[in-house]
Amino acid sequence: MEPDEVWLPVVEYESLYSVSNLGRVRSVPRRVRNGSGMRTVPSKLIAMHAISPYGHLGVTLWRENVAQRVPVHRLVLTTFIGPRPPAMQGCHGPGGAGDNQLCNLRWDTHVENMLDMVRHGTHGMARRTHCKFDHPLTAPNLVPSLVKLGKRSCLACNRASTYVHMALSRHGQVLDLRVEADRYYRKVVIEQSGRGTP
Repeated sequence: MEPDEVWLPVVEYESLYSVSNLGRVRSVPRRVRNGSGMRTVPSKLIAMHAISPYGHLGVTLWRENVAQRVPVHRLVLTTFIGPRPPAMQGCHGPGGAGDNQLCNLRWDTHVENMLDMVRHGTHGMARRTHCKFDHPLTAPNLVPSLVKLGKRSCLACNRASTYVHMALSRHGQVLDLRVEADRYYRKVVIEQSGRGTP
């Protein structure tokens, strides 16, 4: 046992399990019937398993012969911080989704949770380096309003999509999105080089 580890009963499973501030879960010692007598079942750590592709860990808790799979970060937050506030999610800090220590957890908004995933490199879009038309997802080819939200979207494709849609709806003209996106990408690069930015 770690010297600074604190154990508290798991909410709604108080007589069965406890969870620590270091993100570990264990069963509580208990007496069970053993034939005609009783025996003591000692405490033991509960095995954790992956419950999401992002690295979140969970445990299976049993009560009255019913199993429930629960994310460990939710157990730690509920037990040490309190119930989940409305519209909030369990969020992980710099340690990532596999670190369920209390110091790495907090209740926060969905937006902040997504931004954490981008910062930690676990968001699927965060690993993408190019858009579907192979334009680099780097400045200046990023939609500024989405960058502020922690998202990356191809500026050239965004402008081209708007242009192609307007040409169709206003003039009945059908344009090739790929051709227009490439044209807008060249324009974005030329505009940026004209400002003297490498």
